[in-house]
Amino acid sequence: MEEMILNVKNYFIKLEQKILRIFEDQLRKHTCLKINMELFGYYYNPSTDNHDVKSFNTPFKVICNSSATKDLIEEFVTVIGDKADEFAEKDSGWILLNFIHLEININKFNPLRASSFIELPPEIVRRQAVVNIRNNDDYCFAWSIVAALHTPTGVDFVTSSYPHYSTVLNTAGINFPISLKDIKKFENQNNISINVYGLEKYYNKISNNEEYEVIGPLHFTNAKKNIHVNLLLINDDDGNLHYCYISDLSN
Repeated sequence: MEEMILNVKNYFIKLEQKILRIFEDQLRKHTCLKINMELFGYYYNPSTDNHDVKSFNTPFKVICNSSATKDLIEEFVTVIGDKADEFAEKDSGWILLNFIHLEININKFNPLRASSFIELPPEIVRRQAVVNIRNNDDYCFAWSIVAALHTPTGVDFVTSSYPHYSTVLNTAGINFPISLKDIKKFENQNNISINVYGLEKYYNKISNNEEYEVIGPLHFTNAKKNIHVNLLLINDDDGNLHYCYISDLSN
């Protein structure tokens, strides 16, 4: 059913510039957005001589910078194309006549300030690519930066293995727990560039398990510097957030 996927791609090509303008306009107003799309098609079933409207939607995704918008559209095209293709392959008898309209749902997304320790999901721990500092204060962001800059003297997840953040970082005028909008100020004061990524839980129909994927960047640095740090922002079921240091982004 490659023709079906091609139909979806061609439909989005016609709308891409308009969608990009909508995203960019909203990102000028809000730090982050939570977005999904739903494509509606008009179908005909010759065996029953019925017409009906069918729709195919995407999960919500978070974006925090305009440079990620085109990739997001491409991801949504793939998801919707696969769903439309799966529907056509079910021998339902429905034939696509045309796509009617695309619905875009955009919500303002405000990540809360991140503070004390939160456990990483076991799936992420197994990748051995994230250092999760067990801090008991509101400075998980600062401790994660220190972990990126200094080799631990002991186990890598305890604060005592590193110099105290106050002795190696300039945090003057920055409120902690830090918010995403204050990271730019921290970058300027410390001559460090930082990207922040998030985690999103989803259900994998193939493995029949809940799994996690990295999303973002939630914060994307304006200019990559000689010292660059990638952080992971995680949350628990109560809405608490916590920064970790990504030691291996490729993993």
